Amino acid sequence: EDYYLVHEHLNGNNNPVYFSDFISTARDNHLQYVADSEMRNSLIDDLQPALRETIEQQQAPVDREQLIDFFTNRRFRKSILCRSSQTVSRAPDISTLEALFFLGQIASHDPFSDQSMAESIAMQFKTYEGVSVTVNHPALKLLLRLFILKPGVPLSLNEIRQELEPAGLDFNNPVVRDFMNQSLLTLVMRSFLRVTPCGPWFNQLTPEQPKASALVRHQAGLSNLVTRMYPCRISNACSSGTWMAPAALPISSMS
Repeated sequence: EDYYLVHEHLNGNNNPVYFSDFISTARDNHLQYVADSEMRNSLIDDLQPALRETIEQQQAPVDREQLIDFFTNRRFRKSILCRSSQTVSRAPDISTLEALFFLGQIASHDPFSDQSMAESIAMQFKTYEGVSVTVNHPALKLLLRLFILKPGVPLSLNEIRQELEPAGLDFNNPVVRDFMNQSLLTLVMRSFLRVTPCGPWFNQLTPEQPKASALVRHQAGLSNLVTRMYPCRISNACSSGTWMAPAALPISSMS
């Protein structure tokens, strides 16, 4: 592709550097490393034991990340920096996400049924980037199914809990609450969920005459792709081209 040739090979400023050297330059400019935007690239669960042990021996986050680059042949990064005067906490904490929203990134999954939701049945889920996970725990299946039933809908922590409680999950039980909170963090780190500060950008309740821009009406009449903050596939478009927002489906009503 022309854009690849121009950007990768003809760009006037295209000088690769080690991650550690980049951070050294950042420190000289009173900046510090926070994390990478794609946190799954910093996970080491899939590496060989000897490599994991070597990485875990490193105390400094930058040294750990540099070794991960070497061991996984990572050549591109999307690193987040902040001012050196800020205090950085890298330990995952669900409380920091209370004011944010979760957005599903699940592209495909095994079929749902009463049998597949049983604990003994393993189900596979895959992200748009091809990352896959196999799940046995019924509560985790319910959590993933919630985001599949609500594609493109950002959900707050409270909304997630309200949707799952009718299915029998008691979030007043600290064991259940801690398990689901840890599951949410894990799914975020593995790119099955994305965190966003933006709440829902369309009304999930369909009025008698839904409002839509001229562009949306035109696109709905031609295909099942509608332009908004993020492109979204829709399945409920009436013949006149008016976009019908998907109805909210309580998780307990699905089989």
